[in-house]
Amino acid sequence: MNVLGVILMGACLAIAQDGTAGLIGKVKDITGAGIPSTDAELWIEGSPNSKLLATADTAGVYRFSALQPGKYSLRLHSRGFRILTLTSIQLGDGEQKAMPTLQLELGSLADCGGHAVLKSILLMPSKEHVGNLVGSVRVDKGQIGKEGPPVAGAEARLMCATGEVCGTTKTDSQGGFRFDALAPGAYYVRVSRAGFYPLNWPGYIIQEGIESSYWSLYLERCNGTCDPRLRPKKPIATCE
Repeated sequence: MNVLGVILMGACLAIAQDGTAGLIGKVKDITGAGIPSTDAELWIEGSPNSKLLATADTAGVYRFSALQPGKYSLRLHSRGFRILTLTSIQLGDGEQKAMPTLQLELGSLADCGGHAVLKSILLMPSKEHVGNLVGSVRVDKGQIGKEGPPVAGAEARLMCATGEVCGTTKTDSQGGFRFDALAPGAYYVRVSRAGFYPLNWPGYIIQEGIESSYWSLYLERCNGTCDPRLRPKKPIATCE
């Protein structure tokens, strides 16, 4: 075999070899109990054909081994729970990365349970001890599975646990809003827009080094003064 053939064969063997990196994490429900049999899908970003599958054990722990270095995305889903996606998971050669314990939410409604529901997580490269919050506002159509159009120009106020205003912004043309460089902790969002009932929504959690994207908030149209005390009561949502 000539020298070129030896080099090419060596390159193919290097590609075929298993990696040495690993990933482990845990999923839990609102009570803190692990969610067994949760499906975990992992793939290299930009390479959807590289998808790997794993199933969480009885304690809700999932793991991947023999991974090549690179940037990965992870999708977690279990029957009866909302799907949660993580992006920008950077793995170095031989790195054994432990993911934060993640809570999956019941139901198919974004407002099910009366609090913010996490949609996806982006792991930030910054080593600062802060996190980001991303959300959006849409029109409440009053029907399950009927997503209304985005609400642009709504005022979104980020409220700290102390009740103070920690930030204010306006939703963009797609109804989106974001708050950056936040201290870890619990927050709630207060949204108002002319022609809609105002809305206060708790349950936004900020963790350091994480950009958390939440499912949309839904504003209900109103007539007249839009006094929230006169707002008709909505039927209780079923989250199963």
